[in-house]
Amino acid sequence: MQNNEASKKKINKLNLALSIAIAFAAWLYVVYSINPTITRTYTNIPVTVTNSNTLAKNDLAVSKMDTEKISVTLVGRRSAINELKKSEIAATVNAANAGKGENTMAVQVSVPGAIVVKSQSESSISVTVEDLEVKKVSTYTTYLDGQTGEPVVKKQGSKEVEVQGAASLIKNVDSVKLALDANKVTDKAKEFSVVATPVDGSGHKVDYLTTEPGKVSVTAYKGETKTVKLKVKVTNMQDDSVARTYSVPSTVVIKGRSKDIKDITEITSKEMDISSITETEDLDIDYVLPSGVNIANESRHVKLKVKVSTSTSKTVNVSAESININNVANGHTATANSGVNVVVTGSREKLSSITASSFVISADAGGLGAGQHTVTAYLTNNSGLTAALQSAQITITIQ
Repeated sequence: MQNNEASKKKINKLNLALSIAIAFAAWLYVVYSINPTITRTYTNIPVTVTNSNTLAKNDLAVSKMDTEKISVTLVGRRSAINELKKSEIAATVNAANAGKGENTMAVQVSVPGAIVVKSQSESSISVTVEDLEVKKVSTYTTYLDGQTGEPVVKKQGSKEVEVQGAASLIKNVDSVKLALDANKVTDKAKEFSVVATPVDGSGHKVDYLTTEPGKVSVTAYKGETKTVKLKVKVTNMQDDSVARTYSVPSTVVIKGRSKDIKDITEITSKEMDISSITETEDLDIDYVLPSGVNIANESRHVKLKVKVSTSTSKTVNVSAESININNVANGHTATANSGVNVVVTGSREKLSSITASSFVISADAGGLGAGQHTVTAYLTNNSGLTAALQSAQITITIQ
């Protein structure tokens, strides 16, 4: 009886050992046959800079990397490799200790889980560091690249954004683009949190820059565009030292809901005083826009172009025969004894066309009898320039 029980225990132990062996063999089969270790190469992995904030504290910023994307070969179980997203592969360089000029930096590749980096196309790259510069630029709202039309902004958190980065890159920044997905913009105003992207004059992104804020709140809706006349009001075009001329396009493109823009044929500006402009420059136009109407993106660069010319003076003589003597007593005649000089100020270009016919000189002989008299001359200026009599007193003879 005891021998039978011992035999049964021995058999059970053997069965248990056999089961474990079979399970282990099955596991090995699954691991190495069904889920084997594989190798896969990923290309175009972007290299990003870490610790750029540390650089900024030293008034420095990255302006260029000689290699911006690398290839990475990974090893891991097939299930893990298949589940891995390309965006989970991070290739970075640490700029914490970088100095001004070219720096050789190690490229660190990190991946999640038990996946191992077998190789990478670049173990180190050259990174250029420059002086840091900061400037504020205006924003504009558009749709994503490849989408047509443009949204109408009802409300926006920040009209200007601070852009920070290498000086050589900052000078290329024209504005900050806020790109909405046209598929998410409807006829009803909706709020979006939009990434602020520094761009050049052609709308292309300028890399290696940061913005503050990084995102801007924009409330926008779908709209239409329309070309209308543009009328700009300009005052104080000249003074004693300079003469100013200006030019501006005759039309501008506006945007808004159809009902808001359908009856608009002209857009005007507020009165623009250019008396303080002493050098040729382009000025932003201060538009007068009806409610619900914005300037379309294609007209956002429309400027009032002011040209400044240094003024000079010219003396023009108006002959005695051309001076008008008014209110001469009946039976008498009156003539000026000599001509008068008019001093006119303006640009050389405009002064070249000024003659005595540009002015009318008159005097009043009311109540005066025969003889010579000193009277006040009056100037009527038709030249369009600044002008004054060199002497306001003239002598007339009444006969």
